[in-house]
Amino acid sequence: MTTQTKLPPLTPAQEIEVAKFRDDWRNRIGYRTKPMDQVKVKELIDRVYAKLGHEPPVIVYAQSPWQMCLIGAMWPKAQELLKSQLRSQLSSQLDSQLRSQLYSQLDSQLDSQLRSQLYSQLYSQLSSQLDSQLDSQLYSQLSSQLSSQLDSQLSSQLDSQLRSQLYSQLSSQLDSQLRSQLYSQLYSQLRSQLNSQLDSQLAS
Repeated sequence: MTTQTKLPPLTPAQEIEVAKFRDDWRNRIGYRTKPMDQVKVKELIDRVYAKLGHEPPVIVYAQSPWQMCLIGAMWPKAQELLKSQLRSQLSSQLDSQLRSQLYSQLDSQLDSQLRSQLYSQLYSQLSSQLDSQLDSQLYSQLSSQLSSQLDSQLSSQLDSQLRSQLYSQLSSQLDSQLRSQLYSQLYSQLRSQLNSQLDSQLAS
């Protein structure tokens, strides 16, 4: 337990010095009404806190002691209000920015990836289906039509070798033309369907 030592009473000379010290500080500091250099004050306070190893505090300036009392009483509520307002503003701004950035990035990435995947899958499926269908339908139709036409037109003019050669050449040409036409039509249809499906999926 620590014991407190009682100071001896001041001497008359010390009382005179205390009065002088009091009057000096009251006249130079207490009654001073000139504007304060806020920049210099902040620099000095930050320097003191830095030497103590602490973060600098938030400095609030007031025009009078009465105003400082009001600010001290209202500061916790005002601080919470400012925090909530800043939190909501930053949340809405970050939300809108992140949504737009992520939507644009994901849209471009998913668009390229899904288009390539769906195109390769659908192309392989449709290619096999179209090949089988075209082989069964077109060849039967073309063979019947071409055989009848070629037989009627070229039977009197061409012999068996020329007829077989022309028949194979015309069949390959018509087959390639019809394949390219059907491929372009189906590709445009599938592209429009894929675009509508991707837009609906990404929008949801």
